[in-house]
Amino acid sequence: MQLLPPLTSAVLTLGALILSFGAAHAAPTQPTGSASTQTRPATMEERAKRVKDLQDKADWPAVVQAARAWKKALADANSSDLAASFAEADAVYKLGDIDQAIKLLEPLVKLDPTAQVTSGGTSSSLSDMLATARDIRRYYPSLKLQPMQYKPGDAALEATAWKQKAESLLASKNYDEIEKVAASLQKSKAADVLGWPHLDHFFEGLLKTKAGQATLQARIAEWRAARPQSNLARLVAIGMWTDVAAKARGGGFASTVTPAMSARMDAALGRAAQTLQALPRAAFASPLAFTTAMRWGRLAGVPRKFFDDLFAQGAAKFPNYLPLYRIHAYNLLPRWFGEAGEAEALLKTRADQIGGTDGDIFYGLIVWDFASSIGQLSMDTQFDYERAHRGFKLLHERFPNSVSAFSARLGLAFIQVDTKIVQQIVRESKTYVLDNTHFPWLTPLTQNRFADFRMYALGEKPVQ
Repeated sequence: MQLLPPLTSAVLTLGALILSFGAAHAAPTQPTGSASTQTRPATMEERAKRVKDLQDKADWPAVVQAARAWKKALADANSSDLAASFAEADAVYKLGDIDQAIKLLEPLVKLDPTAQVTSGGTSSSLSDMLATARDIRRYYPSLKLQPMQYKPGDAALEATAWKQKAESLLASKNYDEIEKVAASLQKSKAADVLGWPHLDHFFEGLLKTKAGQATLQARIAEWRAARPQSNLARLVAIGMWTDVAAKARGGGFASTVTPAMSARMDAALGRAAQTLQALPRAAFASPLAFTTAMRWGRLAGVPRKFFDDLFAQGAAKFPNYLPLYRIHAYNLLPRWFGEAGEAEALLKTRADQIGGTDGDIFYGLIVWDFASSIGQLSMDTQFDYERAHRGFKLLHERFPNSVSAFSARLGLAFIQVDTKIVQQIVRESKTYVLDNTHFPWLTPLTQNRFADFRMYALGEKPVQ
């Protein structure tokens, strides 16, 4: 089986390291015989470590409280160490409390104009922070910012609900209801605000379970035995073995794939191929047949014609099924099976065919999917960022209360380091919640960088 180029889906794992500080110790028994305990005061090193840990989590309200406690302890010890003051000022600045930030930064910068503070993996100049805060107050005298919050948005909640429903139905062996729901979702063409079909979310829920891989395989085998003519059960089996193959291969470069990993991948792909080759024509009455076969083909290293033919047939039958375009555009990147510019041309052509507002929104949704999975738009792509942004502006106007639409629109501008657009969105929006299920809001490090970038963008002179 041919080894493929590296799988490049951005799978960001967030390891949460939770440290405990200020452990309580029992004090000696009092002379009177009464039982009493006393909490040992935290050392300066423990206070510093706690602040750093909170900074690494981008928990700025907690940083402010911990830094103030540390600062008081330093004052009580007659220490001239300004580290706690730096941490407090930095956190207040990142929270967007402009007036308080100016109040805290001015005396620190006066003491040391070259002072730097490092938090959450990035270093910042206190002088630059003060200049930015002053500019924001000068340009926007009445602007009040709130701390950003990070939690699942509406699109993520919809996706989770459909996935959980699918897993529950499969676990309870309610096969007739699974078929009924899938048919209903395909007919309705319902999708979340980011364009992803509910049918695709439901299908993904059939491929996963918290009970483990062995349980999932057993459930799918039981389903196929009970409903041997079910094309949906066949597609789920193909998708499940393709997932097993992807996990066996890993996400590294081809040079990192060992013979043992390759053998496990090939075995799983072979299991999927057995069902795929026997798939009846009737199965392709569902868009899931095309996307499932295309996912398998990328891992299996099939000829380019396989993808082109599948996509042409799938797009002809399901011209508005977003996952088809996302998968094919990804396959057309130079790192896989395409040439430079092919993915961009595919999306432009389809967006132009749709035309108008919906065409721009379609373009923006696919570009955001690339940006959020790859982490940038400059990596072997030349997408039309202006059109993508225009599409998300129109989407946000269509769904003004959608956290997911707002988050994606702001995220796209952040990835492109577009200070003008970030400035405009932050000034005009009353939303302070970002969907943490999509890049770039997954990690505290990126949340930290965005907090700095938001202030920097607002500190730039407004474009009239």
